[in-house]
Amino acid sequence: MKAWPVPSRLVVWLPTSLGDAVQATAALAALRDALPSTHIVWAGHRAAHEALAGLPSRDGVVPLDGPPRRGPGAVRSAARMLRAVRADAVVLLDDATGPALAARAAGIGRRIGTAPSAMRRRVVNDVVVVPTEGERVLPRPREEHFFDVVRPLGVSATAAYRPRVVVEAFDAERAARRLEACPAPGAGGLLLVAPGASSLATARMPASRLADAIRAVRAEHGVVPVVAPGPGEGAEGAALGAATGAPCLDLSSAPPDVGELKGLIARARLVVAADAGPRHLAQALGVPAVVFAGPTDPRLGRHEGVTWVRREDLGCLGCQAAPCPLEHHGCLEGLDPRQLADAIGAALSGTLPAARTTDEGTGPDLRLDSGA
Repeated sequence: MKAWPVPSRLVVWLPTSLGDAVQATAALAALRDALPSTHIVWAGHRAAHEALAGLPSRDGVVPLDGPPRRGPGAVRSAARMLRAVRADAVVLLDDATGPALAARAAGIGRRIGTAPSAMRRRVVNDVVVVPTEGERVLPRPREEHFFDVVRPLGVSATAAYRPRVVVEAFDAERAARRLEACPAPGAGGLLLVAPGASSLATARMPASRLADAIRAVRAEHGVVPVVAPGPGEGAEGAALGAATGAPCLDLSSAPPDVGELKGLIARARLVVAADAGPRHLAQALGVPAVVFAGPTDPRLGRHEGVTWVRREDLGCLGCQAAPCPLEHHGCLEGLDPRQLADAIGAALSGTLPAARTTDEGTGPDLRLDSGA
């Protein structure tokens, strides 16, 4: 095995998925502590940077948004931006081939990451061995996976680290302004409902059935629902808002970005969400969540502070498929709204005010680090 020197300038390619980016924050903090003298730059897309904004674990960022998002053009564009960092190593928290190709094209000598596919094995030259089956990384907590990927850089003790995000002052103010239109929540508080799962359409519960559960909880517990779909999920959010009816604050006409969503979650008493990014944000902010799950694999995430609601009478749960390969989508279309309402009610009854992780915006600026 080659003995690599400690990098003086390191690029961390962040996961594309919002949930994965949040789960990677524990490994990122451990990496910062392991390499106190290394200049660390995060490369990633907008959602990841917004989720991780305000964390002190990096010295600069490379924003990778903009066309083209896929194919050779995307690789060339990313390589140009990475080349400006003048890094001597990159750690690839994204398991796709494109990031590895871009790092090689940028001339980064040490490329650390998994190599489940033949193409990755030709590009990654410091291979991290993780459990695989064929060319697929086996399901396990992504937090654990990311710790394994950064271990070659000197990360050892990991028990002290947990996923963490912060709400910057700007995002807290935007959330407060948005909630000015909210009906007075009284003692019930705000119930934030994040219905979407942009990367897996089958993870969404039908709006009519989800609304049945939300209306029942509102009647029993006096909460005010806040419907907060993600970017590109406005139609699904509008359908849920219409089916839920007043009193309800529906943000579907201008869905919050990830930064504002953090501010909204921090003000909620409870989050109800698909098994997607918003529930990981809630966990990282210390806000309890109730998750309706079907095609997503629960082995991929942490469970602290989360109540899972799913049909246990189906053998196809966790298929990670879209569309439903059995053409019935029974896992969520057949989920009983009363079962979900009871779980939300139980979570509300046992909920004390949660500790919020906030920040006054003192972290380093979000910018392209040019190596200056």
